Amino acid sequence: MSASSDDEDGSVYWFEAENGGDSIFYGTSFEPGTLEAGNYSYWVSPFENGECDTYNRIEIQAVITPGFPEIVTPNVTVDQECYTVEELVTDVLINNECANVSNITWSSGNDFGDVNGIAHFLEPSGGFPFSEGIILSSGNALLATGPNESMGGASSGNFDWPGDTDLDNLIEDSTNNASVIEFDFVPISNKLSFRFIMASEEYDMGSFECNYSDVFAFLLTDQNGVTTNLAVLPETDIPIAITNIHPDNGSCEAANPEYFHGYTPVGEPDIGYDGRTVPFIAQANVNIGETYHIKLAVADASDAQLDSAVFLEAGSFDLGINLGEDILIGSGNEECIGNDIILNTQIDDSLEETIFNWYKDGAILDDEDSSTLVVSETGTYSVDVIISENCTTADEILVEFYVPEEVENLPTLNSCDNFEIDGNGIFDLDQQNDNIISQLTSNEFTITYYESEEDAINNINNIENQSAYSNIVPFSQQIFARIVPDSNPNCFSVGDFLIETISPPDIIVPTALEECDDDYDGIVSFFDLSEKTDEVLNGQTGIIVSYHETIEDAENNANSITDLYTNITADNQTIHVRLEDNETGCAATTTLELIVNSIPEITTPPILEVCDANYDGITTIDLSSLDDTILNGQTGITVTYYETQEDADNATNVLPTEYQNSNPNTQELIVRLEDDVTGCYSTTTQGIIVNVPGVIEVTDYELCDYTNPGDLTEVFDITTKDDEIINGQNVSLSYFTSFSDSQDNINALSTAALT
Repeated sequence: MSASSDDEDGSVYWFEAENGGDSIFYGTSFEPGTLEAGNYSYWVSPFENGECDTYNRIEIQAVITPGFPEIVTPNVTVDQECYTVEELVTDVLINNECANVSNITWSSGNDFGDVNGIAHFLEPSGGFPFSEGIILSSGNALLATGPNESMGGASSGNFDWPGDTDLDNLIEDSTNNASVIEFDFVPISNKLSFRFIMASEEYDMGSFECNYSDVFAFLLTDQNGVTTNLAVLPETDIPIAITNIHPDNGSCEAANPEYFHGYTPVGEPDIGYDGRTVPFIAQANVNIGETYHIKLAVADASDAQLDSAVFLEAGSFDLGINLGEDILIGSGNEECIGNDIILNTQIDDSLEETIFNWYKDGAILDDEDSSTLVVSETGTYSVDVIISENCTTADEILVEFYVPEEVENLPTLNSCDNFEIDGNGIFDLDQQNDNIISQLTSNEFTITYYESEEDAINNINNIENQSAYSNIVPFSQQIFARIVPDSNPNCFSVGDFLIETISPPDIIVPTALEECDDDYDGIVSFFDLSEKTDEVLNGQTGIIVSYHETIEDAENNANSITDLYTNITADNQTIHVRLEDNETGCAATTTLELIVNSIPEITTPPILEVCDANYDGITTIDLSSLDDTILNGQTGITVTYYETQEDADNATNVLPTEYQNSNPNTQELIVRLEDDVTGCYSTTTQGIIVNVPGVIEVTDYELCDYTNPGDLTEVFDITTKDDEIINGQNVSLSYFTSFSDSQDNINALSTAALT
């Protein structure tokens, strides 16, 4: 079983009886030994038997069940005999040997022939927020003792017991039954604070908590006469009054219900009032060494019924040094490792007699003897300040530094250096987020990226377009990540990684793919683009080659050409070639020129007729004599002759220039006209007719030797034989004196010579 007080180390005296008898134990944790099942009662008190016997010992009852002990929670007990009001201020409320307190005055009902509203209270079990302190009531303070005896039962005081003008001004109403404590003090630190709870019988009484503004005030007046009420709702100047703190009770809407603890049912612990607030902290900044006046006052409003009270926690009236709240990770006030925190006692260290002793984790810090301490690492720091022989004050604070989580060995981000091949790429830096988060304990971090470590540290010039960043250093660049935990936005770590551009496949501009036109329109339907793939690859492997009509399609890998291609621009067209690395996906483009070469123009030459000297329909023909007619003025063309179309198309079995026809009388040859540069060709036909001369049978031309007989000479008129020789043919007739001349058709005889 446990119980404690606010005296020294918290020890209390344990008794087996409610009154009299020597104590059986002194301390905070009592072990009665092995007990049989049943109910056992013990009583505790901060006083030994015979000392302050008017103080009611507090009962602690243990109900022993097999294997399961139960501790019955005790109630607040109130005493008005053990402490004077001065002692309540100096020994209970303040309890600080350095406190410079003076001019203590008070007023309550017993000053007006009524009950006393000022008392000391104890509740050592922990069931009530304060284990000890002072109570100021608008009625008999003893009625605060728990449990709650009845609804509205704590009602005392009459109208002869006046209220307080300062309280009247706070609530703009008249007050009655005011209990007041006032004193002067001189602070040794720059902060003042205390904790309190307000309770009342106005609570749980229907509309009373809506209409009766029983009120408490903590009035602080500086040496310039400026008065401030510290007993207000947090972050407001609304006074602590019953009408300002209550739930929705059916008679009126709730007022600041977050500050209302709850109603106290009849017969239940821990106080004798019908309801109370949560604990409040009143605090103010003060000037060290100046004299301040404090007034604590509570009173009923409008009437003198249904008491209200304020519980002031013992020792919470802090006039000593205050290093502040613990600085803990997650509290929002911690610092990052690498930064400094200054702990300040706020005590003037120019006074020679003041001694400062600083400690870290219980070990004294040598050479630290000023009013402040600079700390840079986690630990429990404390200070003893010796102001005078009888005045030593101390405080302790736990300081935690947040150590930002580091990341390392972040992978390189790659981007293809597509198309332009200049070492620049587009990088999605957000892809690194998952790699960073995977090294952290949670994903509640904000990550931003920077081009320099200095910018990352100073949180300036962050990269705005993180998902599409263009590197500023070709091929390889260092990027810095600033990693900020959402729970500690003032702390950060910096990691780095590389972004690198991957070179796409090497490209060349292949030689043009040329085809010959087949119909003189500059369009062909049989471009086989794959013929150029090996040339485009130029020995590279693992590369996909595709062909596209536009650069946009090539860069986007769209609408690739897969079949034999028909050019859409006559004569010349540019095709775009995409080379994509199978492994990296990086791509480059080049161009392929398509050229449609024209074929030689053709004419249909006239049929060549030749004579057959041998009368067999076979003759020898000089084919080259036909070239000029077939070329029709074209140059750069080679003409060859063939007996078949297949031979002409394949340029095989070329006929000799001196050609002897193979078919008697008529022959059709295939003529191939081939461009000497492009190799493109066209074909035509050349007809040949071999004319066989007719057989001429002419009777001898005989004349009698009449003229000068005997000389066998006469004049013959050869032309007289013309009709006989022509024999009706449509031919021309010439006469020669020799066979060879006739064959060569030279030296034909004239008509005169023939007659």
